[in-house]
Amino acid sequence: MAVKSFQKWLEAYNADNTRPTKQPFFIHQATSYAYKNAETQRGVKKIVKPTISGLIFLQGTVKSIQKFLSQYFPQYHLVNDRCHGRPASIRDTIMQPFMNVLKATR
Repeated sequence: MAVKSFQKWLEAYNADNTRPTKQPFFIHQATSYAYKNAETQRGVKKIVKPTISGLIFLQGTVKSIQKFLSQYFPQYHLVNDRCHGRPASIRDTIMQPFMNVLKATR
């Protein structure tokens, strides 16, 4: 599943008021600009794409995220930290400033 469609699914999931919990997520995206018409070099369009294809950050405990993925997306898995041999995780105190800087540049 492409990142864009996964993002739309997560947004719809989180917007559903009948669900008791939401699944916070973050997708690192880069913004670039290109001419609308390359021949005449007129008009500019904004292009926003995921920086790393297929990489989505899900917020929560490893156990809750694994449960969420196995329930809704059994074909997906968490990326393992090669040094420790367990799912990689980033502390919220490190991730929040990273997300805030990227949101401010949009």
